[in-house]
Amino acid sequence: MNNEGITETAKTTKFNILTADLKYIFSALKPAIPKASGKPVYKYIKFTYKDSLLSAYATDGYRVHSVTVHVDITDGEKAFCFLLKPFTIPKTKSEFVPCELSEKEILFDFGERKNTFKLGSGDYFDVNAAIPTSPIVYRIGLNPKFLADAAKSLKGGEKNVIVMEFRNPLEPVVIYNITDKSDFRIVCPVRLGESEDL
Repeated sequence: MNNEGITETAKTTKFNILTADLKYIFSALKPAIPKASGKPVYKYIKFTYKDSLLSAYATDGYRVHSVTVHVDITDGEKAFCFLLKPFTIPKTKSEFVPCELSEKEILFDFGERKNTFKLGSGDYFDVNAAIPTSPIVYRIGLNPKFLADAAKSLKGGEKNVIVMEFRNPLEPVVIYNITDKSDFRIVCPVRLGESEDL
């Protein structure tokens, strides 16, 4: 492979991932994978392993979804990366899924069924470059359901741009359609614990 930050796997690497974690990765990252247009390489999820942690990223060029889970390496490389298209996970009674990664494919052992998939190749989006590095001014906690309901209920739904106005961590957030400020929603913040304060 010739991917950004991706090292070719010279030999087979074996690792175990929790079935629940694999399902969560696909469900959490699927919305960020373009359905039609976009670079072909963005149809894949980028997986990067280091220090017992497997990070997965998906992007359509406008947003990035990221999930990191713990995996156990049983044999092979201690650091690796690969590109994989999401797939439907078959029913399995096993709590974890043994995986075998080689240079061009990966095998998932679901017990009664084993699935092998070809790995992708290409220059993938540099996720680290997309992470903001400027100082954090403040953090604000919001109920995800309230935020999603407010955004989706605005005129035009997901097709129009919405504006979110933040004043400070303790004041409500005002959300409105860019074409009509009189059509607005207000979502109150959730107080964060001391560990989340700046």
